[in-house]
Amino acid sequence: MTGPERVGAGNEVEFQLTLSNTGDAAVTGVQIEVRSDAFEPIDRPTIDELKPGQTEKLTLRAVPVKSGRQICTFAAVSPEGIECVSSTTVEVVPPRMTLSTSGPDLVKLMEGFSLAIEVDNVGEFPIRNAKATLSAPEGIELEREELDLGDIEPGGTVKGEVMVRAVAEGVWTVKVAVRCDGGGKAEGEVTVRAAAPKLALSLSRKLIPLKVSEKAILTVTVSNDGDAPAEGVSVSVDSPPEGLQISPMSLKLGDIEPGGSAQGDMEITPLSPGRYDLKLKAGCAQGVEAEVELTVVSVSRPEIRVAVTDDPDPGLAGGEVVYRVKVSNVGTEEARSVELTASFPPQLAIKDVKSSKGEVSVSEGKAVVRIGSIKPGEEVNLTFKVDALEPGDLIVRFAIKAAPPIGTISAEEMTSIIGSEGGR
Repeated sequence: MTGPERVGAGNEVEFQLTLSNTGDAAVTGVQIEVRSDAFEPIDRPTIDELKPGQTEKLTLRAVPVKSGRQICTFAAVSPEGIECVSSTTVEVVPPRMTLSTSGPDLVKLMEGFSLAIEVDNVGEFPIRNAKATLSAPEGIELEREELDLGDIEPGGTVKGEVMVRAVAEGVWTVKVAVRCDGGGKAEGEVTVRAAAPKLALSLSRKLIPLKVSEKAILTVTVSNDGDAPAEGVSVSVDSPPEGLQISPMSLKLGDIEPGGSAQGDMEITPLSPGRYDLKLKAGCAQGVEAEVELTVVSVSRPEIRVAVTDDPDPGLAGGEVVYRVKVSNVGTEEARSVELTASFPPQLAIKDVKSSKGEVSVSEGKAVVRIGSIKPGEEVNLTFKVDALEPGDLIVRFAIKAAPPIGTISAEEMTSIIGSEGGR
């Protein structure tokens, strides 16, 4: 038996065996065995028949799996139990490799980055079947945990990369271990800091009192107090209630750099009375969120408005003055039991009173119009015609009474009356 004196662990080795039958009878079914745990056989040859005086030469292939000075023993065994053994000593040189790993020091949350792996063969024999295995903590997601690097010739280098993503903020270490046939190994690691945006959401006001159908503008501000840009920031209303109209429902604010902020407006309109407790949420592409609460209180009630005009003003003594009064309900509920009383000074004599709604009664210097109910959005128009008897700056007073919650509303109009000689 002959073979090399020095081999590389993990590399295929060939041994030459010479087997002779020195007996008087033929031997059949001779099996060649490797009896050494430092070598793994690649093939297991069998000799069908070896006649007396016959010699067979064989080449056996094996892979050394243990480093150091190893004894490789081969045995030829027949089914009858006849065997012969031969050994040779081989120096098995372990694989020698170095590992370099690299990656960015700072990464954005949820953004993928490349982890580079470089293995150098600094030994004298080839490295076979190099494979990198990666392990990472919970804050890191690996595209894959193993990377086949193949064979590396002496003095050669192989490179590979694995895509990695940080899914949580913090400082994370990815460990890399490279193994090859023959027991070679090298280890390294890469430490990265995953920076995340930190959102803060604020509102121009957290309590908004409104009447039904009244609009309010809410200014929303989102700031980024983190170390990384917040991408695709938006603000939305979580489970918006019925009875409240919000536009837009989702507010797009774009990207916000660290230390920066962005604003947007939402229009809020209650459609029915009540208390509405809302939750607004700000979020970004990295999955970071912030939220704040908002309360809208909406009331529904009648609301009476009065507009008075006089024509002409100034007028002439002995002439006619017309007062036009518009009573409207700009509220959201019906105004009930509405009554208007017009009080005129003695210098003005009531001549005619008309109303688009209600009953009119006139007495000395006073006219009362019982309008009754006024629906939301309804207008009642009244006309008072009077004769100007004397000059002066004359004040006509109008008082409107209605059922609660309105009570009494007052208005007045001053008219200047000029006498025949130009005085008043």
